Amino acid sequence: MTTTASPAGRRQPARSTAPITQIRVQVFTAGEAPADTTGPIHLGLGGREFRLVKDGAGSTRGTQSTFTLGEGTDVGHSWMNDPRAPRLTLADLAHRPLYLRLEKAGFEPPWLLERALLTVNPGTDTEIQFGTRCLAELGPGHKLWLGADQGLAVHLEHVRGPLAR
Repeated sequence: MTTTASPAGRRQPARSTAPITQIRVQVFTAGEAPADTTGPIHLGLGGREFRLVKDGAGSTRGTQSTFTLGEGTDVGHSWMNDPRAPRLTLADLAHRPLYLRLEKAGFEPPWLLERALLTVNPGTDTEIQFGTRCLAELGPGHKLWLGADQGLAVHLEHVRGPLAR
């Protein structure tokens, strides 16, 4: 994939009609109490939201949870959480926000997110990664509380792949 220069001189991704066939989301919940949540977590991508859930489980303190959408899906209601129907393309990544959002459920405590990594089309020549660069750039030990009193979403930024500027 090539890039083109914008009028401001910043590199912008070239449009690509390559389909998104699989999305892998890894979330790392911090180990401190009460870091875990059973509240639903949503991925915003390509102008849509996808629910990240397996067997009703939430994010457990001190663990990594991986969710796969599209090919090889392992999420609940997979037919409704599929980036292939309706079809999303790599161009959709460049024009719409990418984020994780916690849906507050009753008296659920806030969720302490250590980091997140989103991989689009993993293992292919169109693989692209996004993550919580805002936390990584602060150095080790920085985490983000998500909840009704703290804010419910964190945006993901480009980390690696053909959208490089």
